[in-house]
Amino acid sequence: MRIVFIILSLVCVSAFGVTPAEFNKIRSLAEKDDPESQYELAEFYNWGGLAENYNWGMYGARDQDEAVKLYFKAAKQGHEKAQIKIAGLYFYGRDGLPMNYEEGFNWYRKAAEQGSVEALEMVGICCQWGVGVPVNQVEAYAYFNVGGAIDNRCSEFRDKLAKKMTPSQIEAGQKRSLELQAKIDSRKAS
Repeated sequence: MRIVFIILSLVCVSAFGVTPAEFNKIRSLAEKDDPESQYELAEFYNWGGLAENYNWGMYGARDQDEAVKLYFKAAKQGHEKAQIKIAGLYFYGRDGLPMNYEEGFNWYRKAAEQGSVEALEMVGICCQWGVGVPVNQVEAYAYFNVGGAIDNRCSEFRDKLAKKMTPSQIEAGQKRSLELQAKIDSRKAS
């Protein structure tokens, strides 16, 4: 019996990255409004790590409603990955949330304003093509420009967009990107 427990513990740790004690600690911290723990617990609920563990009688069943609730709690506290997750759920109308590009855009923007490259890219794309927000090439350029300092893909988007813009639009985009970068830096400093 001891061998079976050891094997199950190793499977749990290798497959899901946490022991039962670590899971209980994550759950306890999530209940105390720790955004990182809320996000991690939401990932367990969302991706079914809990469902697999349920087969072994550990933790509980998969629960997407609980996952979404925890993503929202973490996102509202400024957790960047949770904000991106909520944005994606709105964009695709998944896990009980309606498809709503405006709401999705707002959550991507919150993550972008924290410096998330993924969110900077998505906000740039939304502004460029008018998804969830009116078309705004200057704003798209600014988000791509800030993201481009971190990621080549954003630079490529910015450079392609710049070919379709006037010099005054590019200048406005550069000015806006300085404002955006200052906002990001200010948030990171606090």
